[in-house]
Amino acid sequence: VPKGSSIRGPADIADKRIAVQRDDIGHEFLRNNGIGAALVVVDDLRKQFDAVQRGDADCAVLSLLQGSRAGRDKSYATLRSVGAPLFRAEYCITVREGYRELQDILNESLSTVRVNGDYDAIYKRWFGNFQSGIADNRIIGIMEAMVATAMTLAGLATLWAAAALARKKQAAAALVLESRRHAETQDRLRVALAESESARLEAMEAVRDRSSFIASVSHELRAPLHGILGAAERLSNTKLDDEQAATLSMARSSAAQLNRVLSGLLESAGNQASLEANLAACSQPKAEAVAGRPEASCVEGAVATASPPGGTRGYGKAIVAEDEAINRIHLKRVLETAGIEVRQAVDGKAALDAASDGSWSFILMDVSMPRMDGLEATRSIRALEAARGAGHVPIIALTAHSTAEDREACARAGMDGFLSKPFSEQALWLEVDKTIATLGTSSAPQGGGPEDYSTNPAS
Repeated sequence: VPKGSSIRGPADIADKRIAVQRDDIGHEFLRNNGIGAALVVVDDLRKQFDAVQRGDADCAVLSLLQGSRAGRDKSYATLRSVGAPLFRAEYCITVREGYRELQDILNESLSTVRVNGDYDAIYKRWFGNFQSGIADNRIIGIMEAMVATAMTLAGLATLWAAAALARKKQAAAALVLESRRHAETQDRLRVALAESESARLEAMEAVRDRSSFIASVSHELRAPLHGILGAAERLSNTKLDDEQAATLSMARSSAAQLNRVLSGLLESAGNQASLEANLAACSQPKAEAVAGRPEASCVEGAVATASPPGGTRGYGKAIVAEDEAINRIHLKRVLETAGIEVRQAVDGKAALDAASDGSWSFILMDVSMPRMDGLEATRSIRALEAARGAGHVPIIALTAHSTAEDREACARAGMDGFLSKPFSEQALWLEVDKTIATLGTSSAPQGGGPEDYSTNPAS
């Protein structure tokens, strides 16, 4: 707010003009909760500050990290941050129901690092400079901290799965030994065979449980990783100084390390995911940048950035169905950069409603969504097309899983393309072009205009 403003906190903005960045989390929060007399929507952070400074808006709502910039930029010396946070977006670790031992391991580990000082050291390393207001580009450090946290969780999951498998093997060995001790009679032999069969089934169930657990962890890691990589790729399209380019290169290097950890987990579960190929276009920092040559990373960032192929410029409109707000906003901006009008859907039901209201060049459909998942939404869209005698709109699956079974399930539901998260912009455009070319679909549909499309969960 301007210095001298009567606004002291969230309670004072209900009837004010509020500057927000288009489609970011703050914009979505204010819009969904009906806060403010009017929302002054702008495209970036600097335009938010300018709107308040010119008097076009009474205040601006943005993240604490972005807001600290006003206090350090002499251009905005007349502005200041006030009040408690309007809302908080927290990162949490969830444990699948029934995996109490993993929950105990995580709780014990968190307690240990808080007692021995490791937690304070990690917090100071990644967030200390931000709180002191030393540099603007600490967002890259925060991204690295998120990646490091994800890597730690993946390591804990691997240790837990290995311990569970070892216990199952020990149980099976004990059953075999018991069967040998009671093999004197035919009855005891039949009991031993039954026990052996039971042990075999338990071992198979343990393998299935382990695979399911790792797939679940992989999904929870890939969603934020996709957001991190997307943000890094978009950031590389902006003008960066040498230090910022070098820091971005380090973030990409950390993403490559996380890629190797995830690939190992998927391989151990029998998953033939192609995560390495999906990340290749996003995480290719040169050795020179890591060795202290930021100018090399700056050039690399400019070369490695994907741009939409020429053929995509003819696509008129598209639906982005994704429940993760950050990933949805990222995909919307990527498509809009190529001149495509975008309608957003926050779940499968909203995607179905959007598809029935207009004609679309293609749909990007997340598989795992609340209320109605992407598979059910796709089946409903295909049924609607058949009932209306309408054309076949290309639907591309977006999923954190990439096994052959996942691809077959998407194809059976009626999806035409498949992208495994995280994926680069280049991979996105290649899949869109390939899918539409294969179907021979027109790239200039007619129908209603773009808009954010969501439905009331109570309806």
